Amino acid sequence: MILVSKKDFNQSAAEFILSSAKKAIQKNGVFSIALSGGTTPLGVYKLLAEEPFNRQFPWNATHIFWGDERCVSYDDERSNFKSVYDNLISKIEIPAENIHKIPFITNPEKAAS
Repeated sequence: MILVSKKDFNQSAAEFILSSAKKAIQKNGVFSIALSGGTTPLGVYKLLAEEPFNRQFPWNATHIFWGDERCVSYDDERSNFKSVYDNLISKIEIPAENIHKIPFITNPEKAAS
């Protein structure tokens, strides 16, 4: 499949994630996803937060993780958590215990150890 626009990509990615979630939950009872930071996935996150995806998505059996995070506080504009929170988490009904953010540590050397 050739995707010719960012809109097409976002739509296809959101559909793939929803389909994957449903299959995982049917097979294992749970769906886990590691989200990326940056601006590239924001359109996908926004789509997942909107209808029809939001209504169809099994949020109660979904666990959200992060693939990476910057060494900044969660409320910093550069934070990957903040980006996902503002564009997705704040707009969906997902149990708080299903959100697994990377612990905030101000010292990069300490975080690496």
